Amino acid sequence: MSGIVLRLFLGSNSSRGPFVFVQYITVGNHENQRFRLTYV
Repeated sequence: MSGIVLRLFLGSNSSRGPFVFVQYITVGNHENQRFRLTYV
């Protein structure tokens, strides 16, 4: 089963301020790719 999962997290850290967390997961043919993007 192949598919694309995109997760977006928005939050606030008292020590660093607002941050954006993006998790991109591609599932297909037993291959998992994860992409993380964090803004400080």
